[in-house]
Amino acid sequence: MENLLISNVATLTGKTFVDAFKDKCYNFYDWFCKDTSLKNKAINLFGRVKAVVKANEKSKMFSFPEGSDVFFKNCCPCYGNQRLYDRFSICDKDGECIITVAPDCPYDAVELSIGATGESIYFYDFKSLCSYIEDPTQFETGDYKTYGHTIKMATKKRMATAA
Repeated sequence: MENLLISNVATLTGKTFVDAFKDKCYNFYDWFCKDTSLKNKAINLFGRVKAVVKANEKSKMFSFPEGSDVFFKNCCPCYGNQRLYDRFSICDKDGECIITVAPDCPYDAVELSIGATGESIYFYDFKSLCSYIEDPTQFETGDYKTYGHTIKMATKKRMATAA
């Protein structure tokens, strides 16, 4: 298997994924962690990719054209004493990024970056991100200050109560 194609994600299990990509650095193209950490990080990210693809099947929020693939990156923040974190990107066959998801970014949130616009939306947890992809009308966004930055945080809309 050359690349991890989105069209193959649903049919792979964690074990078949590991077996297919162990000689390819477990699908990481860049990392700052120990090489021995890649396998467990990849298994975690692969499960997250499967969840995002499944959520997107319901809403079709993002278009993943034929030949779209996914890759992993272990990131080292350029500022402050932030910890390493992992992310995955889904790109079309020409390498244009459709979305990037950082399940545990340095802002203590889950980040969704939308490739075409460059917009980032943050969520309190990964389940909320998947719910947003399934039905964004259930969410509202607002500014949130964290680590000296203002980010766009998405939260579930509150149900109106009868008076």
